[in-house]
Amino acid sequence: MKLLLFILFFVLTINNSLNAQRGKDGSYTVTTANEWLNTYTFLTANASVGATNISVQDNSLAGAVFTSNLEAGDLILIIQQQGASLDVETLLGPISGYTAQTSWSGFGQGGTEPDWLQNEFGQIVNYNNAGNFEMVEVAGTTGANQIDLVCGLTKNYTSAGHVQVVRVPRFQNLIVPTNLSVSCPLWNGTSGGVVAIEVLGDLELLGNGTISASARGFRGGELNNLSALTGDLNSQGFLGAVDPIEGAENGESIGGYHAEYDAIYSRYGRGALANGGGGANYHNAGGGGGSNVGTGVFTGKGVPDPGPNGEFVPAWNLEDPNMLTNTSSGGGRGGYSHATQNNNPLTLGPNNAAWGADNRRVTGGVGGHALTLDPNRLFMGGGGGAGDANDNMGGAGGRGGGIVFLTVYGAISGTGTIKRMVVLEVMRRVPLLLHLVRKNQVMMALVAEVEAVVSISRIIYPFPIPLQLTPTVALVEIKIFN
Repeated sequence: MKLLLFILFFVLTINNSLNAQRGKDGSYTVTTANEWLNTYTFLTANASVGATNISVQDNSLAGAVFTSNLEAGDLILIIQQQGASLDVETLLGPISGYTAQTSWSGFGQGGTEPDWLQNEFGQIVNYNNAGNFEMVEVAGTTGANQIDLVCGLTKNYTSAGHVQVVRVPRFQNLIVPTNLSVSCPLWNGTSGGVVAIEVLGDLELLGNGTISASARGFRGGELNNLSALTGDLNSQGFLGAVDPIEGAENGESIGGYHAEYDAIYSRYGRGALANGGGGANYHNAGGGGGSNVGTGVFTGKGVPDPGPNGEFVPAWNLEDPNMLTNTSSGGGRGGYSHATQNNNPLTLGPNNAAWGADNRRVTGGVGGHALTLDPNRLFMGGGGGAGDANDNMGGAGGRGGGIVFLTVYGAISGTGTIKRMVVLEVMRRVPLLLHLVRKNQVMMALVAEVEAVVSISRIIYPFPIPLQLTPTVALVEIKIFN
């Protein structure tokens, strides 16, 4: 970790123009369950570093708790949701109707492949601008489709990667009473799935009051009813396919959804695309789970459940003796294919003719790839792959979690909860001594009075941070690079 300190040695006079707009929306108490506090639009053109205006579908951003259209002093969150490049060999698609990983060498064609092939397929080759985000203060609007910014952008954004712009309320204080909650609209491919709030004073979550973006993120694979029985009971089906008869839909991810998956001939099939879960393959297997950030080896199998007292261990060992010890980052694999005989799975393993019908094969969707932790990027949870179906008894994939982005300058109190991907910035003036702690060691002690931005994912304070505001003698800008 590198720490760059830029210290301007002069007596700082309080510049009200920098902070006057914080708290401009007054104090607010949530009044209903699942109340929306944000409004949304999206970029209609690319935006580059340094740009002082952006083009959007509609710059009014009225509604929710806002009593007027977007204006000078308001705050917006810009975030690119998708646009990553994936490991998929697209040359095969138009010719054969199926796809594999780029290291394809005869595998991936529907036989039983080594795990390393399914692990490569759909992995992220380049994040590009996916996940880029920043908070920007508004200078004003021009016409109906331009937002003017106080400062130039610090990141690049590609409109084809579905960049949404979220209007952020700037509360003095915010109270979420018991039995009430803050939520957001579902992600629909262009906007939604994000709760973003700035609070100059205190945030109180009373009783079971909740701020949640649970199941508001990337969409699950949609259900189709076109499954076919395989002619080869030793086959696991294709990793990626063009025809829905070959498997169920993949869950949405930072690599895209229907249009993007169709472009790489991989909308269907058990292979996972980025952090979206793979769709189940024939016949009647389960879809893979979506994922978000994770570490460790990826195999697409997830973390098998041993049971409360280890009673499921024999069943996993019958598939693979190393199943329980070689766990995977990312999403969990979908369940086995169709069987008609009532055997004991603790004594009879999968892919056995004694199960009847489709032999209870390992054809479930691969779990979504784990994303790399990057404090400069934010991601929604991947959607789950759909289950394979032919008799109107299957299920679509579940939605991934959305994003909760809170900037709180005062205290956070109460017994409520904040759910799903949470970015929490707690801002304080820290008098006299700022400790940067890494691995329980004080790496740097700066004797000065500073205004610090504290991100719980990057800096850990071993003591309560005082709230009092005191005159400062030096302006210190701290940038942290992992």
